[in-house]
Amino acid sequence: MSGKKAAVCRAHFLKKDSKRQADIELIVESPLLIRVENRPVFLTMRTPGSEIEHAAGYCLGEGIVEKYEECLSFTCNKDTDPNIVDVSIVPERREQAVACIEKRNLNHTAQGVSSRTMVKDRDVRKNHSSFKVGFDDILRCVTLLSENQKYHKITRGSHAALLFDYRLEIIAFAEDVGRHNALDKVLGKAFMDNTLSDGRILVMSSRMSYELIHKAARAGLPILVSYSRPTALAAEIGQLLDMTLVFPAGDAELISVSGENRIIKKDLQP
Repeated sequence: MSGKKAAVCRAHFLKKDSKRQADIELIVESPLLIRVENRPVFLTMRTPGSEIEHAAGYCLGEGIVEKYEECLSFTCNKDTDPNIVDVSIVPERREQAVACIEKRNLNHTAQGVSSRTMVKDRDVRKNHSSFKVGFDDILRCVTLLSENQKYHKITRGSHAALLFDYRLEIIAFAEDVGRHNALDKVLGKAFMDNTLSDGRILVMSSRMSYELIHKAARAGLPILVSYSRPTALAAEIGQLLDMTLVFPAGDAELISVSGENRIIKKDLQP
């Protein structure tokens, strides 16, 4: 099943007075281990594909690297073990990378953790983007995410992330069984293509949690759109970082919990 994103499963369709059998497709999940300088740093269950981009996005989102030039290499042997990615960092960044990994794995003590300390720990900064987007443009971006979700249509079991630039053109798209993985893959693609600085609007199929907000903040994205409302902590962090967090409520209404000033009535002009 290696490399496949969907697998066939025999299923029983049941009604009160009848039943039938038919094949359905289920989203595939398999383990992925990311190692940095031979040090295991992240193990996740994900949908196979875009392993290198996944690792690149993860390293950016977690602060292991700041720039793509700090990555010497990404190695993934598709023939022997497609579930391991080895990342090599330039020597001058390795000490910071190790410190970041250790901080991430540190167990917090009884001193407590607040949203402000979480922002500080992950070295994310307030977003000063003056970019604005039209109300209807936001709704169109949400529609485009749904239209690009090939595997969700057949498996009903995947999440997706879609990144737009300032012209509302698609930079990157990814679909995965995990919402964090989908975002890592999207950020990794843009990171490696040197188009991340053009990113303005991120649309996600899942709710916005604080981890996703942090990853998007590390990438410098000002506007995040999701299918459902964020967590209270995500909203608080979005407000601290002056990020726009918005989700649709029906076909003609948007709800924003932070940064609503970036959403305007008039759509962008070509």
